[in-house]
Amino acid sequence: MEIFSGISDDRKSEIKGVLLLAVSALLFIALATDAYQGSSNRGLTNLGSGGQFMIGLIYVTIGHAAHILYFLVGSWGLMQLRHHPLDRLGTRVAGSVMLIVSVAGFLHITIQNGKEPGGAIGMFFADITQPIFGSIGSTVIAVTLAAVGTLLSTEFLFIRLIRSMVSIFLLVIRSIDRLRL
Repeated sequence: MEIFSGISDDRKSEIKGVLLLAVSALLFIALATDAYQGSSNRGLTNLGSGGQFMIGLIYVTIGHAAHILYFLVGSWGLMQLRHHPLDRLGTRVAGSVMLIVSVAGFLHITIQNGKEPGGAIGMFFADITQPIFGSIGSTVIAVTLAAVGTLLSTEFLFIRLIRSMVSIFLLVIRSIDRLRL
């Protein structure tokens, strides 16, 4: 493509990031404004009949785990804006599938109100794991797979989270100690 030959790689990365953030925003708007969300009343989203069809299909397959999608796409958009490459695409897709399936399964296992909160995939996950491992074991498996899926699909590192939490905890302790003096 000669059109993009004069654009630097950094600028291309930023354009991809903005496009991914726009897709994430569209997913968020479509999911947040959908009148269906598990009930039998099918209403239009604010994105029209195309948005209605896509969100309906997503809700039937993965239920409320659909909300993971805009977080994933948004994190990839932020990675692109920060000039981090979206490399290891196969690993990222596998991690994303693992994350979505495990969250759908977790929702289906833990929310027992008869509305299939995990969609067809969540029901499939629960039907496979619950007879063997029970509810608690299936929940542990779902949470573990979600953690691994998060690590594979994003640049999130749990060690950074732990370090940040320790820093905040120590800051709070020091602040309380200063207040006592």
